[in-house]
Amino acid sequence: MTKELRAESALKPYMGVSRPVFVRAGVFALVALSLVGTGADAAPPPADAIRQLLDDRSLSTPERERRLEAAVIDLARHEPTPETIQLIASLHSHQPAVYVSISEGRGRSMVPAFDIAAAAGFVERAWISADAESRMGTAIVNGGPLGSLLVPGETRSVDSWTTGILKAIDSASGDRLADMRGEIIALVGHSGTADAAAVRTAARLSDALMLAEVVDRATGRVALDAVSAAAALPTSSQRVMVIEAGLGRAYTASAAVVALGDLAPTMPSAERRLVDLLGDSELGGSASLALARSMNPALQAELRSLAGLDGIAASRAALALELAKRRVLE
Repeated sequence: MTKELRAESALKPYMGVSRPVFVRAGVFALVALSLVGTGADAAPPPADAIRQLLDDRSLSTPERERRLEAAVIDLARHEPTPETIQLIASLHSHQPAVYVSISEGRGRSMVPAFDIAAAAGFVERAWISADAESRMGTAIVNGGPLGSLLVPGETRSVDSWTTGILKAIDSASGDRLADMRGEIIALVGHSGTADAAAVRTAARLSDALMLAEVVDRATGRVALDAVSAAAALPTSSQRVMVIEAGLGRAYTASAAVVALGDLAPTMPSAERRLVDLLGDSELGGSASLALARSMNPALQAELRSLAGLDGIAASRAALALELAKRRVLE
């Protein structure tokens, strides 16, 4: 008897029950794998077929839930219709009917083998992302406007909308993005979507000025992403421009010091900037950490000289030397 058949035999006591089914993860995984890809339900069923699956008691509970989850997920590949949108919304409250037991530390936990509500959420997010990608792509080709796309207001999933926007930017031509540059910059700071779009556009165009604008005006974590994006710019002078913008803003300053440390081994001016920052009450500690990564003998000699003096910069120089020593010992 094959492993798949033995696994199916292990589940036979549960066939046809309407209450939740609990099985071992290892056993049920074999059954699920043996059923996937049979071709019997490969075609995407319409909304009424999914509704029939919801009420079909002729199938075993695991098989019904597996087919239902697969059918729901497959809807992500198709254009939404009013009927399927309504159906997906109704499935957010669907309760799991099949659970698997998994090891967790010294105990075991029960988790859904098939999660229809999660599948519905996935489909909804996929539709939102595809819609955003299509609309943004059209706007880029037509020369705008971008306001309602980059400042979308309330949506069920802003992250999914932003993902679609970024996909459209990735597939757009550089010339078209350059034409939209001014409008995108004007929207920086108005939404996380606009900020993320500006970072992605600046990266596509290798535009240091645009990244610096994002660092200066973006909200939340996207400003940090803009500092990190400086590493991909083609010239050191462009990277420094963005990093200096980061140093000028409290929220991004520490990240900018780290980025400066990445430049220091090949750029003496970046190394010098870090030494100057040792006396900074806010950034001196980060500068110490960045300088500790350098194995430049001339720099280490300067730090030893500085460490022999008094003041906070001397303490940070001594710290950088101690950290560098520990790195060598490791």
